[in-house]
Amino acid sequence: MARKDVTGAEKLIGPAKDAVGRLRENAPDNRNLILLSAQTEMVAGEIAARHGDAGASHDTWIRARDALATLGKTGSDINVLAAWATCLLLLDDLETARPIVSKLAARGYRTPDFVELATSKQLDFPLDAHLSQRIAEILKQEPLVGEGKQGGEARQPTQH
Repeated sequence: MARKDVTGAEKLIGPAKDAVGRLRENAPDNRNLILLSAQTEMVAGEIAARHGDAGASHDTWIRARDALATLGKTGSDINVLAAWATCLLLLDDLETARPIVSKLAARGYRTPDFVELATSKQLDFPLDAHLSQRIAEILKQEPLVGEGKQGGEARQPTQH
């Protein structure tokens, strides 16, 4: 869905959900499979939303949220936190999402689709101050090769 290819996602989501479901039958407590299962629900919800089926999208996002909540509350896996926060944002549960989004921001999580979703909900998603400072320090350390040259040469970082 990150590519906005609804038709492609529709073709793949059913078999993906079936495959993950079969794997979960043998390992229902496997954190990775729980995450993968929730992600397939999220995609199914996005497909339903694109087709204007608010009820189906809401129901699938609720299932994904519920599956991820326990993992998110007890762990620190950035992928789980991002998926959980995404579900909460899609469900417009901004108050519950806010501390998770802040935790993700503090850890430097900034995928374009997540930032777009968070900002579309008018949720502040600043770049962590420490991370910002570290990036600025790195950029100040060494000028890029070709800096100051003209003629359209590509700027490349120097190798250490």
